[in-house]
Amino acid sequence: MREIPMILPLALVFCLPALLVAGTTSATSEGGATTRTAPANASSGVNTGLPAGVPSAPADGEPRPQACAEGKTLGPVRIQIGAVDALVFVGNTVTLPVLVKGVCDLGGFSFWLTYDRSVVQLLEVGETPFLAGSPPVDYDFTGLLPGAPRQTIRANRPPESGGVDGRGILARLVFRGLAQGNTRINLVRLHLYDPGGDEISSFQVPVRLTVLPVPVPPGDPRDMRGAGGRRP
Repeated sequence: MREIPMILPLALVFCLPALLVAGTTSATSEGGATTRTAPANASSGVNTGLPAGVPSAPADGEPRPQACAEGKTLGPVRIQIGAVDALVFVGNTVTLPVLVKGVCDLGGFSFWLTYDRSVVQLLEVGETPFLAGSPPVDYDFTGLLPGAPRQTIRANRPPESGGVDGRGILARLVFRGLAQGNTRINLVRLHLYDPGGDEISSFQVPVRLTVLPVPVPPGDPRDMRGAGGRRP
C-alpha cells in the first residue's frame, strides 16, 4: 500500500513558531514590594514629549524578535510604562509598572523620569521581586525631595547572583493627578546591564497619562447641567 504523506495546513505551519515563542514567556510574582515616598510639595517643572537621544520603538511600532543565545539578549529589549494610555482623576492615584519584555541575563538598570509636574506628581517608587536575589538587590531612588531637578531610579543584582531572564516588572511608579491635562512619561538615559556591567540594547514605548476632572453628580451645586440633568 502506498504511504500517504502528512501535510500540515499552511496557516498552522506559519503560526506554530509564534506559539512556541509565546509559550516561553514566564509570569512574575506580584508580591513583596516596598516603596519610597515623595513629599507632597515636590518641586514642579515642565518636561513633555520624547527628549532627543531617548531610544524609541522601531518604525513599525513593534519590537524585533527576541531570543537568547549563550545567555545574552539578541536585539533590543522592549521597556514600557504601564498601558500605552492611562487615566486618573484629579486627586486620585494611579500605579504604572515599568515592564521589561524579552530580556536575557539582566543584572541591573537605571533611568531618569521626565513628565509634566504641573499635571501629575510622583508619590512613590515601589521595588519588585523580578530582580530579587541573595544577597539582596541594591535599589536606589533619588530626586524625591523638594527642589530636585529629576528622579533617578536604579537597581543592581550582586554579580555573584547572575542575571534574570524573560518578562517582569522593574519598578512601580505611583502618580497623583494634580490638574486636568495630559503628559508623556518618559525614561531618559535608560540603561540595562548584564551582571558583568555590559549594556543590553533597549528601547522604550512612551506612555501618555491623562488627568480628568472629578465627575460632579447630578443635583450637586457645581453641576452645570441645570434641572432635569440637562445643560441649560
